[in-house]
Amino acid sequence: MKLFSKISLMSRQLTDTYALLTLLAALLIWRGPLSLVVVFTVLIGSGVLTLRLTKPTQRQLLLVATIAVLFSLAGFLTLLLTAVVYFAPKIAAALYYLATTDRPTGVKRIILQRADAIGDTVLATAAIAPLKKLYPEAKLDFLCRELTKELVAGHPSINEVVIEPENKGALIELFKEYDLLISLWEEERFPLAAWRARIAHRCGPLETRKFGWLYNAGTFRRLNFARHQVERNSDLLQALGAAAAPIELDLQLTTENKKTAEEYLAGIKTDSLVALSPG
Repeated sequence: MKLFSKISLMSRQLTDTYALLTLLAALLIWRGPLSLVVVFTVLIGSGVLTLRLTKPTQRQLLLVATIAVLFSLAGFLTLLLTAVVYFAPKIAAALYYLATTDRPTGVKRIILQRADAIGDTVLATAAIAPLKKLYPEAKLDFLCRELTKELVAGHPSINEVVIEPENKGALIELFKEYDLLISLWEEERFPLAAWRARIAHRCGPLETRKFGWLYNAGTFRRLNFARHQVERNSDLLQALGAAAAPIELDLQLTTENKKTAEEYLAGIKTDSLVALSPG
């Protein structure tokens, strides 16, 4: 995706609400409370219509019409003020992104994050070996939930399995030990905590709600649902400089795991077996 699209989506997390509040405040001050009712009606009405329109050209025409109505209600100066408020953070986001985006070098301690469900953690195992290959000399830890720690505890490339702390302060303190975070989950607390912990390199899904712009490397995972989650995880590693390669799940089973499975399967008398994991 082009840099402009990245900056646009990142800054949108900050500016849309900001600009709307500025517009409403200006209307309240210069046009009175009745204008707020009219503007809300226009905005809600255009939003409802947008959901019903299927062609991009129809949506663009509706956008132009909405702006024209707002212009007639608010006046030029009010809309100009809103535009300034809207685009100023976009420019700031662009400068921040250009200044901080790089390919990490000299990395010594890495934390790979997928503190989520069992299935998601299994899919995340495909990223472990490629990441270790990219930074062979670095210490690699895996951040997960208590529920899923056994899925990665036996992996030879993992130095330590870290259980996600229960509060934000503890998470920030934990992150201070690392100089590279790779987040495989669109969860807003991780980029914020990593930024507050001053982790130099933060890679993750850039569309993460509220704080995706705090990542200084990554991809827009949600914009391509045609790709499997393990492929989107691989895309994140390629954003760091990893080479494209065949993707394989890398679930390391212990001798005890295998023994338990063999004992369980020994009691099942069938030639076919289907395993389901709903949810």
